[in-house]
Amino acid sequence: MKREELADLLVAAWGQAGWSDLLALVAEQLTPELVQSLKMRVDALKLQHARQALAIAHVAEAVADTINSPVALATAALALGNAQHARGQYQAALAHFCHAERLFSQQHDLDGLARALINQIGPLQELGAFVDALDVATRAEAICTELGAAATLYRGVLEQNRSALYIHTHDYAAALISAEHGQSYLRDVGADDRAAHLDLNIAIALEGLNQLDAAAARINQGQAALAAAGHREELSRFAMSLGALAARRGRYAEALHWLDRAELGFAEAHIEHEVAFIQLIRAQVYQNLNLHTDALCLAHTAVKPLQQAKMRAQVALALLVQAHSLRTTATPDRASRADALLKRARRMLATEGAIASGRLLEIDVARLELGVAHGRIPLAQRHISRLRNHPLLSTYPALAARVALLQLRIELQCVQPNVAAIDARLRSIHAEALREALYEVEIEVHDLFSQTALLRHAQEQALDHCLTALAIIERIRVQIMLDEPAIGFVERYQAIYERAIALAQTQSNPQFTLALLSFAATAPLPNSSRATRSSPELTALREQWHHQQAGPLTELAAPQSSTQSKRLAELEATIADHWRRMQLQAYGSATADEQQSSPLLNPHTADAWVAQLQARLDPDTALLHYYTVDGLAYSILLTAHQPATSIALGSAALIERACQAWRMHIDLRVKGLHCTLGLNHAHMIGKRLYDSLIAPLAHGLEGSTRLMVTLPATWHDLPFAALWDGKQYLVERFTLAFLTAPVAFGSTIAHHKQGGTALTIGYSDGGRLPAALHEAQHMANIFAAHWPTTLLLEADATEAQFSAATAQSQIIHLATHAIFRPENPLFSWLQLADARITVANLYQLALAHQPLVLLNACETGRGAPRGGGLLGMARGLLVAGASGLVVSLWRIADECAAMLMAGVATELCASADRLDAAAALATAQRRIIVHEPHPFAWAGWIAIVG
Repeated sequence: MKREELADLLVAAWGQAGWSDLLALVAEQLTPELVQSLKMRVDALKLQHARQALAIAHVAEAVADTINSPVALATAALALGNAQHARGQYQAALAHFCHAERLFSQQHDLDGLARALINQIGPLQELGAFVDALDVATRAEAICTELGAAATLYRGVLEQNRSALYIHTHDYAAALISAEHGQSYLRDVGADDRAAHLDLNIAIALEGLNQLDAAAARINQGQAALAAAGHREELSRFAMSLGALAARRGRYAEALHWLDRAELGFAEAHIEHEVAFIQLIRAQVYQNLNLHTDALCLAHTAVKPLQQAKMRAQVALALLVQAHSLRTTATPDRASRADALLKRARRMLATEGAIASGRLLEIDVARLELGVAHGRIPLAQRHISRLRNHPLLSTYPALAARVALLQLRIELQCVQPNVAAIDARLRSIHAEALREALYEVEIEVHDLFSQTALLRHAQEQALDHCLTALAIIERIRVQIMLDEPAIGFVERYQAIYERAIALAQTQSNPQFTLALLSFAATAPLPNSSRATRSSPELTALREQWHHQQAGPLTELAAPQSSTQSKRLAELEATIADHWRRMQLQAYGSATADEQQSSPLLNPHTADAWVAQLQARLDPDTALLHYYTVDGLAYSILLTAHQPATSIALGSAALIERACQAWRMHIDLRVKGLHCTLGLNHAHMIGKRLYDSLIAPLAHGLEGSTRLMVTLPATWHDLPFAALWDGKQYLVERFTLAFLTAPVAFGSTIAHHKQGGTALTIGYSDGGRLPAALHEAQHMANIFAAHWPTTLLLEADATEAQFSAATAQSQIIHLATHAIFRPENPLFSWLQLADARITVANLYQLALAHQPLVLLNACETGRGAPRGGGLLGMARGLLVAGASGLVVSLWRIADECAAMLMAGVATELCASADRLDAAAALATAQRRIIVHEPHPFAWAGWIAIVG
């Protein structure tokens, strides 16, 4: 039987009954050459069909064991190592390559020895043993030199592996030289396909050297060559590497784009462990974007397939990601769970010896951060002393910077820190951060510089450092492109925003303070939203989500059972992940263009911005921006005729307590305890708030009839309309319009009555909300006298109808049930006939006509503070394109809600020219006050105009 025929026979019989009998039957035909033939099959298949390649490698091992030839055993060991390396089983692969090295060395086989050594470099690199890998590369190079021209192919592979090592150790000049040499060697022997793989290494090295155009050209060149050769899995690995690189450099949208492409490729090839590894990298991206619940769930999901593939280093990394996500919450339970995960990861790697030292270092740094976060400073200081002398720390610039910055943060907590010494070390870290493009290290360095400047009483320098940090944050934020991850990223740095505002306040420059407040109040909304279609996978996940919550609706925001809650959290993390990927596909692969620093961050341009803002104010309008600094409340007042003025309001804690008293008052009313606290109690709270928030501004508000208000996120449910001066409510004197930030004023179109269409939707939720149908019908009748109107009731109020009709409407009204989910605001929802429309779904809309949206559903104006703003239904609709909203802050009786909505609609129709939601709402509220003076019935409605 010919050798290839015998190989076919053995491969086909592997794993079947009678395998041992067949092997014994053909024993005399088994040769080292047959093992070599099987190894060649492994090498041909390992990148595209890794599982099949591993099976063939086991056949080669069985054949080699049968003939017991050292050469055959060494060749089989190489085959097994190659197959296991392709499957991510780096520890097992390394063991087989080392075994092959010993066998070839015993036979004095330089050719085989070179191959065994070169193959060790890859798994050593993946296990973080960079020093050992470079040492092996040096040994391999010496043998290749001895072999001469016969080792040209080996030299090419060696330089390919060495360039990857230099990239990991951030020596981009050396990486470029190695990659170019490797590509030349491979082309000399006709290995053009393999040479194309090196385009990725060359591109990464060029990017590290800031040669961005050349790097982009190399990426395109390498992708084209691999695609032409049909290397789908290699294209996926190409994309995975680009995603990981983009994430390290703070280009998160680009990272998610590449990771999505890589995952799709591996999923098509059914390579589960690679899919899991990409999910793990994506979890790290989400971790950096402050999306810790999603990061935790993704990392947890990745563990099982990584364990099945025996990828111990990657399992340890998954545990590390979970621990970091748990660390962000200050609860003792989660802190202890995080510590347990880190200890488990360390035990897992400790058995691997020196080759796992890189991963162990990363875990030790994470344990150090956990200790600092939870106040275990003496223990943290001992860890720092040990880590600073770690021989590998210098090969991990990002880890080294984290350790150094943690030490400086601890030193700043001393009674008399050595500020000059701290500044000197910060300058050194900053230089390294610039050299390695560690943008987030730059942010932290400037944060600490601002703190040392304050210790030197150099307020201006402190502010300059804060502004520099904010400019870097903004540069990263604009490239994220998606709103929800962007505000999550901004949330990480709220302390810097707050310090900048406090420092601006000390300069007595209210124009610049207002500009900074507007910048910090919320991450700016995207210019427009793009409608995104759902994928079959996302549709199936949403159906599963609906099924998991099937049954009678409850007033609880989440399931009571901890098991149900955990299952729901994992499902929602998966849905959110798919949703973000779909959104990024709609936006395309390109990151946002590099933008100049915001004029709001420059004191010189801030004056011009405030002047433009002032010019847009009508003579009867006053803009109020409330904020807190160091426990005191302030408001900046701006009118068309008066410059910006900062006015002190007193203790912020007093206002917070009044807000809390109001929340308790409303909660009792919602529960039907009307007799416990009546109108007098509401007036008492309203008067307390009026005296704090409005009375100090009385002189500046003379002549104003309209207030444009921005509140701190934690005050968003403050009953502004119900503020009581002793004789009347605030809404009886002023029209109240709310802004997410002053920068949003005038950013949306002013609708005129002519043209456009109206949409009204009513859903009774199985008869539980019968008033919703009557309200929707009544609203449709009112609108129909002025606009072509679409009415969707009950079974017609489907998600598809909702999406199609909202895209064409100028006015949208919904009367249905809703739930606000404070623990996961992205999954707060509105009920339709066939689906619950979440905030994530609202983000996917494209409201092309920038409609005014009226929502009669519970708590649609509430949100979770995030990134200086609020994440909730209102923000989702504003991002989708809504020009204005009328939403509620608490649950209101159906009759009052219907009466108010009808009043708003009537006023909109009666207006002479443009649609003014704030004016219509104020008039409707004043009419209700005549019949129902208690603010519970009407003050929960607010008009958001930008």
